[in-house]
Amino acid sequence: MSVFSQEFKVQSVEKALSRRPEQSLKQIAVTLGVGYSTLQKWIRLAKKNQLEKTESNMSKEKSPQDWNTVERFEAIVHCHHLTDDQASAYCREQGIYLHHLNTWKAEFLSESKLQRTH
Repeated sequence: MSVFSQEFKVQSVEKALSRRPEQSLKQIAVTLGVGYSTLQKWIRLAKKNQLEKTESNMSKEKSPQDWNTVERFEAIVHCHHLTDDQASAYCREQGIYLHHLNTWKAEFLSESKLQRTH
């Protein structure tokens, strides 16, 4: 099961509610990389002012700096064969950005080169 950041949920609802008339909610869900029913649920919660997380839930979200080496490596491997759009969708689900993956990959590669020269 994917965990989406609060910011992503809010932005998704805003995008869905401000979509052009010719765009369906299903198209928006596909574009965002979320399930149609999930997006519908977020919209219902937002309309009831229940989409916002409580303080206790916010502590469960990890910032990119909190990712350990194994988690970073697994994310790089997971996204290796994905398109940029697919990798970006994965990153949104994880609460990180594509540039974090690129930075982590560059760090791994530079460490690997250093180890081979010594």
